[in-house]
Amino acid sequence: MSYCVNCGVELDESAKKCALCYAPVLNPFEKESENIAPTPYSDNVFIPSSASRRYLAFIFSVILLIPNIVCSITNLIFPESGLWAIYINATSLLVFILFIFPFMFKKVNPYLLLALDTISVTLFIYAIYTMYEGKNWFLLLAMPMVISLGIIIACFLTWIRRKERDWPYIVIAVLSAFSIYSFFTEALFHFYYNTDRVFEYSIIILVSSISLIAFFLFIAKNKKFRQWLAKRFFV
Repeated sequence: MSYCVNCGVELDESAKKCALCYAPVLNPFEKESENIAPTPYSDNVFIPSSASRRYLAFIFSVILLIPNIVCSITNLIFPESGLWAIYINATSLLVFILFIFPFMFKKVNPYLLLALDTISVTLFIYAIYTMYEGKNWFLLLAMPMVISLGIIIACFLTWIRRKERDWPYIVIAVLSAFSIYSFFTEALFHFYYNTDRVFEYSIIILVSSISLIAFFLFIAKNKKFRQWLAKRFFV
């Protein structure tokens, strides 16, 4: 039961003002939010995560672009110092493609990203090759290594996207691909330097990978051990 603070008349519980003197009802136990009219606009500002990612990508792109423009103009004004701006431009392009470009879009095809990454890495290595040409190591060594790595990653993406894979089998696939790539790269080095040495480094990598593959196969097949790992390490 409540009373008017002005005239003392008994008030109804739902009354907002006194029926006798029209004084407003002041109830200290009433929640203030019930008397506040809703605002036409929400006070909470919602920014989509994709918009914030694109904004950051734009800011970092500008941060990369301005020094490249300055360095390129400076190098053109003073050409006697050599084409040192190529290093900066190639490095900035590599950083942009690898770390900034994927955040500029809401969803990007992973094969497109892989192709752009392969091209940017190839251009970066070619920029170094043009400065220190020497032997024809770009076509015979660097380019086959980059392209073969891109093909291996593309095959891995195709395999993992077909259906959901258990994490031990993903690790096994990565170890297997790494072993194959080590043999390929060592064969390229032997061919380029015209040596008859055996694949000693690749064999070490292969033996280590086989040991790890056996361990992860045991994890994949043994349910009790998987449960123990999940309890201990939350995997």
